[in-house]
This record gives sequence, structure tokens and C-alpha cells, in this order.
Amino acid sequence: MVEESWGETFRELRESKNLSLSKVSGDYKNSPNYITSKVQLSRFERNESDITLTKISKLVEKLGITFEEYLSYVRDFEQSEASNFIDELQRLTELGNYEEIENLYEKSIQNFSKMNQKIYYWNSLEAKAILASNHIKNYQITENEAQEVADYLFSILEWGQQEIYLFGELLNFFERSIDL
Repeated sequence: MVEESWGETFRELRESKNLSLSKVSGDYKNSPNYITSKVQLSRFERNESDITLTKISKLVEKLGITFEEYLSYVRDFEQSEASNFIDELQRLTELGNYEEIENLYEKSIQNFSKMNQKIYYWNSLEAKAILASNHIKNYQITENEAQEVADYLFSILEWGQQEIYLFGELLNFFERSIDL
């Protein structure tokens, strides 16, 4: 994500909706919806200053989009690595290409070993669950792995796409090894 694009993207979205700086910022006489000054917003759009996350969130609402949609615009609609992984797993599962799913599994294990980032561990378990569910070779989800996933998922207040997919792929294994 390019830092300079936050303000520029906001300006493009605001202008595409024909909204003035004053209207979006709430900086006009007797405004009940003041968020920030139009000068501050203009400086943000020109990448001359930063603005707080709280203010950006409120400003984005004034554009009639969610913060997630705004981030998608900022990222030029590029999906996250986790989303790309999920999409690829779904595609390969639909094709029944378990050999490539095995490759994704191995790659995720290697990435986890190198970088020690849990996202790669969860990715590997998603792929492993697909392989185990389809009785490919001797892949199994252990009780310990199912418990780790359950502990992780139930420690999160708000699930995103990654957590929902992880839960879905391991649901059968939870039922067998954990009393939920």
C-alpha cells in the first residue's frame, strides 16, 4: 500500500461524488457534523499532512462507503495475500487439483518456518484440512491442531474472511476432537 495514495484516493472519491471539502469535513457555518477543518482535509488530500484514523473513518462514511471499501481503493483493489491464498485454494479444490493443494501446503509450512508468522500456519492447516477431508495420502488434522485453531478463533472478537474460511475448513475436525 502506497502511503501517498491515502489522501489522493480520498480526493478522487470525494470529487467523483461531487462533494466539497466543506461538506465532507463538516466545516461550514452551523454544521452539526464537524469532523475536521476543510484546510486540514485539503492538506491530507495533497499528502502534506496526516489525519487520524478516527477522522478518516468518519470522513469515509460521508462519502457513502465503508472503511473496507476505501482501503480497497487505496490498495488499487489488490487483494491481500491471505485472500489470494483462499481464492487459490477454492479454485484448486473445485478443480480437484490436490497435487497443487499439496504444493500450497508445503509452501505455507516453509513460509511459516522461515518467517514464523501465524498466517502461514493457518494457511497450511486450511490446505491440510482439504487434503485430509478428501482422503489424500495420510493427511490428518490432529486434535492438537484442531484445538489450536479453536483457541485462536474463539480469542478473536470479529472474524474476517481468513477466520471464516479457516473455521469452515476445519469444522468437521472440531466436531470429532473438541467438545464445543
